[in-house]
Amino acid sequence: MGEMKDKVQGKAREVKGSVTGDTGEELKGKAQQAKGNVEGAMNDADAQARADADRAKADVNTRRANP
Repeated sequence: MGEMKDKVQGKAREVKGSVTGDTGEELKGKAQQAKGNVEGAMNDADAQARADADRAKADVNTRRANP
């Protein structure tokens, strides 16, 4: 959930930097958005890995129950 916060805050920071001409602030905003994107991708990968593990576990249990 923190990824959305980083994306929104980063975009606001980027816009603020763009409007004020502060390149450093603009770049910090872009970096914060990138952090949010990476966190989101990590969360998606974690969820996929857990789902795959659950399916594999169910498959093993099914094979044990029906040899």
